Amino acid sequence: MSSKLVLDFNPLRKPKNYSGWVLAIVSLVLLLLVIADFLHTENVIAQINSAQSQVAANTPQKTRSRQQRKLGKIWEIVEQETQVPWEALFGHLEAVGMLNDENVALLELRPDSSRQDLTILGEARSITGVLTYLRELQAESDLYDIRLVGHEVIIGQRERPILFELQADWRVKS
Repeated sequence: MSSKLVLDFNPLRKPKNYSGWVLAIVSLVLLLLVIADFLHTENVIAQINSAQSQVAANTPQKTRSRQQRKLGKIWEIVEQETQVPWEALFGHLEAVGMLNDENVALLELRPDSSRQDLTILGEARSITGVLTYLRELQAESDLYDIRLVGHEVIIGQRERPILFELQADWRVKS
């Protein structure tokens, strides 16, 4: 009697894993939902654009003229900004700072052409440097009503520089 020899090298059978298939199906459903939402959003945007174009076509002439006036005012401001001789003004401010023996450095210039106002932030080694710079600027014909708005001694640094803020008005030469 001979018995049959059965060799089973994998005695533990793994149960079938469907998690990969489930994940793929869920991903596919989500992708379809995203595409449907995108198409819906695109349709809504097209409707809004067509409604805006209809409103623009039906806008009365008075509204358009108001918009044109607003644009005209904006263009006037831009035109005023471009007519200011910025290079000459900034060049003069730098030149006065270099002529000053008290080592004055300009840190920030904030011009406002609509008010013809200029704020100057700088740093000097001493208060006499600030005052000398102020006097030299007052001698310039384009700048007037120059005033020291504030100053602060920086104690944390070894040389103890002085931060200062000046305000001035200027005249545009025509």
